[in-house]
Amino acid sequence: GETIWACGANSTVIRSHDLGQSWTDVSPSGFDKLEFRSIHAWNGNQAIIASAGTPAVVLRTDDGGQTWKEVLRRNEEKAFFDALKFFDSNRGILFSDPVNDKWFILTT
Repeated sequence: GETIWACGANSTVIRSHDLGQSWTDVSPSGFDKLEFRSIHAWNGNQAIIASAGTPAVVLRTDDGGQTWKEVLRRNEEKAFFDALKFFDSNRGILFSDPVNDKWFILTT
């Protein structure tokens, strides 16, 4: 449709329902120091974001960003989520910088 999601520094998440003509701040509260650099949206209400930095967290919303639920947290010093990608509503992949000299890759 016409919904666009974007994320970035200072825990910023924004959403537009009119192809970017106007934007609504739907940033999650309580994560002010994190940078969200990866986002995947299934539709105008459901999206998932991953943070870059420690702690490395993944949050999900099912109500257009009104509320966010933490679905994953990694506290390792070197955990740093680089990107996430979902192939459909059930299959996705998330990866981090190497932790203890090994790539950190998660799949659903």
